[in-house]
Order: sequence, then C-alpha cells, then structure tokens
Amino acid sequence: MKTSIESSTLLEAIGFYFAFGKDLSITEFGGNLEKIIPEIQIGTNVKDIFLLERPNIKWSLEGIDFILKKPISIRSICGKILFNGALYPNHDRHLFVGYPVLTNINEISDLNLTMTDFAPSNPFHFYFGTLQAKDALLQDLGEMTKTLENATMEAQKANMAKTSFLATMSHELRTPLNTIIGFSELITNQINGPIGNSDYISYANDINSAGHNLLSVVNDVLNAAKLESGKIELKETEFELISLLNSCAKKINTSAAEKSITIDLEFAQGISQIYADPDQVKRIINNLLSNAVKFTPNKGTVVINCYLSPEKQLIIEVSDNGIGIESKNLKEIFEPFKQVQKVLTRDYEGSGLGLYITKSLVVLHGGEIAIDSHVDKGTKITTTFPSYRVI
Repeated sequence: MKTSIESSTLLEAIGFYFAFGKDLSITEFGGNLEKIIPEIQIGTNVKDIFLLERPNIKWSLEGIDFILKKPISIRSICGKILFNGALYPNHDRHLFVGYPVLTNINEISDLNLTMTDFAPSNPFHFYFGTLQAKDALLQDLGEMTKTLENATMEAQKANMAKTSFLATMSHELRTPLNTIIGFSELITNQINGPIGNSDYISYANDINSAGHNLLSVVNDVLNAAKLESGKIELKETEFELISLLNSCAKKINTSAAEKSITIDLEFAQGISQIYADPDQVKRIINNLLSNAVKFTPNKGTVVINCYLSPEKQLIIEVSDNGIGIESKNLKEIFEPFKQVQKVLTRDYEGSGLGLYITKSLVVLHGGEIAIDSHVDKGTKITTTFPSYRVI
C-alpha cells in the first residue's frame, strides 16, 4: 500500500509501520507488514488487529496521548507476533514504527521473510542476520557431525580389518617358523648323523635363535590382535602362585645368566593359591621378567616381590636396577607398538607389544598395573590383582 505520509521513503525503507486516525481505523501501512499480517486492511480498527502489551492498557485516544513517543510493544491478535516500537503524532493521525521480535529462524522462514525485507538501519536486520548465521552454523555442525560419524565408522571398520589381517598373518607365519625351528634343532642335535664341519652346527644354532625371536614377535602380534578383538577368554582355575613364579624365574635364568644378572624372589607369608588363568598369569610374569632382564646391564639384579596389601589384594612387583625410563615417556609405556628407548632400538630389539599385552591381561583379570622408573636407577612395575582372586 502506497503511503502519503511525509518521509515516505524512510518509512518504506523501514517497512514495518502503520497509521490510524482518531477513530482508531488504519489508514496506511507498510508493505512488509502485510507479509507478516495478511489480515491488516485499510479501515480496519487497530483494536481488531493489535493488542497493546506494554504498557498493558486498552486502545483509546487518552491512552495514546499517554504513550506517545515512548517505547511500546504491541502483539498481533491473529499471528501472535510481537512488535517493539513507538507511536508518533502526525497531524490528525498516529504513526507506529517498529520491528517484529522473532525468537527463532523457523518463525522467520514460516513468514517467508528474507534479508531484503529489512532495512540496514533496522535493528532487526542485524538480529535476523545473526539468526541466519546461527542456522548456517548449526547446519555446518550437523554436516560435520555426520562426517565425523562416518569417519569413525570407517576407522572402526579399518581397525577390525587390521585386527583380522594381523591374526590371519600371524597364523600363516607361525607354521613355516615352527618348521624352520624344528629342522634347525634336528641339525644342531645331529639326529641323522654327525656333521663334519662344526661351523654348520653354529649356523643351525643361529637359525634356531633367529626363528625363536621371530616366533616371539609373531606371537605378540597374534596375542595383541586377539586382545584387541576381545577373543581371549580367561580359563580360570585355582593354582599355586609360588610354584608358577618359581617356574617363570627358572625360565628366564638362562637369559639372565648370559648377562650375569641375579634373579631374586621374595614371597610374603599367607600367599598360596589364587583363582585366575594360570597361562595368562604366566605370560604376564614372563613378559615383565623378560623386559627387566633385557634392560638391565651385566651383573645387575631383578627382583620378584609378592605380597598382600592391607585390603588383601595380591601385589606382584618386578623391579630391576637397569637403564630406567624418563618420566615424560611413562605415559606411553603401555601403548602398543611403542618402545620408549628409540635411540637404543638396535641394542634392545622387540615388538613393543609386551607391556601392552601385559596390561591388557592384568585388566582382563580385574587388576591394575603401574610403573615407577628413574633413568639409570631402574624400574619397578607393580601389578595388583583384586582380593577375590586370593584363595
């Protein structure tokens, strides 16, 4: 509706306005207002279109005189849309100029409004722009979330595929390795008769040793893959813990003797049988002892200390006076494929899976594992098993 009110260009730019006479009938209104309130018509009484909400009074000439040029709020009766603005006198008419207060982007979309419906000087222009930006941001966040979810699913699939591949390859590698180890032992022991050149026996020993080392790495990879996929189940039973620890110490004695390392066992009173998986507990202790001997210099000492805590938890400590670990590296010591002593890798070979497997098996038993280490002073790894496992 074309307006004849002075400063019409400004009013058209504002968009949201209407004028009414002394009889309260509407004489003019802005085009944008018609988009929001289709019921508005020339000649319609303002009381039939809007409610005065602030101040909360009824439309009247006396009331209008009271609120002229003051901030007011009016609400449309049909659409329930709130407008903030002010009334201004204009000869024998009154002019309302304001802007709608909309609370969310859906309201704006439902009214088919766009940014071009608002003048740059209108405060709602900026409010509307903020809402549009928020809506765009939420849309972007939704798309990002969906992308991350898809990426997570793909990563999980890739991880499962990796675990399956490692398990399959480990089995494939173990078969020929067992053959290599078996035949090298036959040659070393000269089962089919004496070997003329003693160098061949030395070579067979080297083949056998290398085969055992490679088999150990393959077994570590296989065990890690099984643990990661949750395929290792505990076969729990009651067994003598001290006998198991003595057996583990005896097994490591050969490697320890090559470096003149002393293995000491210290057992507290009151420890006899425990309820656990003996094969997996043996693997835990063997891994800890193997690590301790590996990183302990010649003529060093490795100690196994076994006792009960005041809460009757089973504590097994394996300590050494070896090279130790820097404190900054302790947090990643139990992570897979990590060997902290990177500079010394050639001197201390290994898969980097031993302590990861050890921790996983301890946790599988409901226990905890902790490490205390100091460079050039040694390392102590403490495994704690819950009290219900002590018989």
